[in-house]
Amino acid sequence: MQCFGFIKTMMILFNFLIFLCGVALLAVGIWVSVDGPSFLKIFGPLSSSAMQFVNVGYFLIAAGAILFALGFLGCYGAHSENKCALMMFFLILLLIFIAEVAAAVVALVYTTMAEHFLTLLVVPAIKQDYGSQKDFTQVWNSTMAGLGCCGFNNYTDFEGSPYFLKNHTFPPYCCSNSGNGTATEACTEERAKDNIVQGCFSQLLYDLRANAVTVGGVAAGIGALEVRGWGGQGSSTGPGCLSHLGGLAEGDRLLTELQRGCLGGRGLKVKTLCLFLSHQLAAMIVSMYLYCNLK
Repeated sequence: MQCFGFIKTMMILFNFLIFLCGVALLAVGIWVSVDGPSFLKIFGPLSSSAMQFVNVGYFLIAAGAILFALGFLGCYGAHSENKCALMMFFLILLLIFIAEVAAAVVALVYTTMAEHFLTLLVVPAIKQDYGSQKDFTQVWNSTMAGLGCCGFNNYTDFEGSPYFLKNHTFPPYCCSNSGNGTATEACTEERAKDNIVQGCFSQLLYDLRANAVTVGGVAAGIGALEVRGWGGQGSSTGPGCLSHLGGLAEGDRLLTELQRGCLGGRGLKVKTLCLFLSHQLAAMIVSMYLYCNLK
């Protein structure tokens, strides 16, 4: 029963966090739906083009509702030892797992197309609103200062923008790698060419790849502790928690091998997807353990 109590407590804690995330997303979604124009205006033309196809507010409300229901069912099912709630939790998690796999396949296949589509949206927004729309300009200034980058692709994104037409120069971030946007001289085209400050999109991808090993290692370590904690509790000489599941006893070994394979894979996208899905599988196995061990 020590093993069962441990898993029950972890189930309640983790699902309570999911419940809180769902509440937060619901709150933001309602805010966006009620006051959408002020929330989306920082994206410039994005709010009138791409946002016509995707209503951000409704999307956040839907995602928040799913997380809210998932967290509630997980907490309630584990706390009250309700088999019906645990089964519903498992089924919702299974549907989410299938949807994530399908979405990940589409994202991996159409990554180049998505990047091209994003370029077609963001660059015109910079040329139209940078220097005239205060919120839009501040967002880009903060981004360029934080990442030490210039524009979406490079300094040429600002050609023809209100800022360029007014000052006949580029933003100081395009002539300084210090990240604070300061420059001793005006950032002319010649100086921008000489500095060669990388675009923000490329810089963001570079930072993600540079930290992929650290992030992946931490995620895998947490997942291994979760699975080993669930699989190793019990008597000092007896079988682990998952061994009580009979056919699902292989879950411990399979998840461990999956996470090792994730870290051995190449590419940030593959590692992130693989590690995330392994955590989903761990949650599904744990919910089934509780379900099968309830009277």
